Amino acid sequence: MEAWFEAVLLGLVQGLTEFLPISSSAHLVIAQEFLGVKEQGLTLELLLHFGSLLAVFVFYWKDIFKIVKAFFTFPLTRRDEDRLDFKMGIWLLLSTFVTGILYVLFGDWVETYAKNIALIASMLLLTGFFLWWIDGASGRKTEGNLKVSDSLIIGAAQGLALLPGISRSGATVVAGLLSGLDKRTALNYSFILAVPIIGGGAILKGIDLVQEGGVYFGAGPYIVSVIVSFLSALAGIKWFMNLMERVRLRPFAVYCFLVSAGLFIYLLV
Repeated sequence: MEAWFEAVLLGLVQGLTEFLPISSSAHLVIAQEFLGVKEQGLTLELLLHFGSLLAVFVFYWKDIFKIVKAFFTFPLTRRDEDRLDFKMGIWLLLSTFVTGILYVLFGDWVETYAKNIALIASMLLLTGFFLWWIDGASGRKTEGNLKVSDSLIIGAAQGLALLPGISRSGATVVAGLLSGLDKRTALNYSFILAVPIIGGGAILKGIDLVQEGGVYFGAGPYIVSVIVSFLSALAGIKWFMNLMERVRLRPFAVYCFLVSAGLFIYLLV
C-alpha cells in the first residue's frame, strides 16, 4: 500500500511542479523530508520523467513534428515555409547545449551537495524574487525574432535549475521575457525546450539503471506513477498558460515566498 501511495504522490508532485514555476526538484526533496517518501529509485525516477515528457508531446506534438521535420528537410529543400521551424530547432539545440555543459560541470556536485533544505529555501526565495520582479513584463519578439544570444541566455538560465529550488520553467520564462520575448513565445519555447532536457535526462537515468541492474517495487505502482505524472503535467501546462494570460506570475512568487519561509522556520525550530 505504501508503494502505491508514494507512486501517486510522486506522480502528482513531478507532473504538476515540472511545468509550474515552483521547482519540481525542490518539491520532491520536500516530499521526502516531510511526508516520509523514500528517495525514488532510478526506475521510478525514469518513469516519472517519461510521464512529464509524454505530456509535452501531447500538448505540442504539431509544433514538435514541424520543428523536427524542418530540421532535417530544410537544408535540402530550402523551402521558405520551413525556415522558421528550422531556426527554432537550431535555437533549441543551442539552449540544450549550454544547459548540457553546465550539467557536465556541476551535475555531480548538485547531486551530492545541493539537495538540502537550507539551499532549497534560499533558491525558492530567489525564484520568488525573480517571478515577482518580472511579473507583467512582455516583449514584442516572437519566434521569428529570436537570436543566438536569446537561446544561449535561456539555456544558461535552464542550467541554473539544476539547483533544487530554481524552477526550470520559471527560469527559462524569466530569461525569455528579459530577452524581449512576448509571453506566449517565452512559454512555448520553455515548454518545448523541456523535450530535449527531460528526454536527455531520462536517457542518462536509463543508462544508470541498466548499469545498476534495475530497481523494482512492482509493475502496478510504476504504471500508476506514469499515468498520474502524465495527467498532472498536462494540467500543469494548461494551468500555467491560462494563468499567464490572466493572472501573471506573482501568485507563484507568493507561493515560493511562503514555502521558503516555512522551510526557514523549520530549520530554526
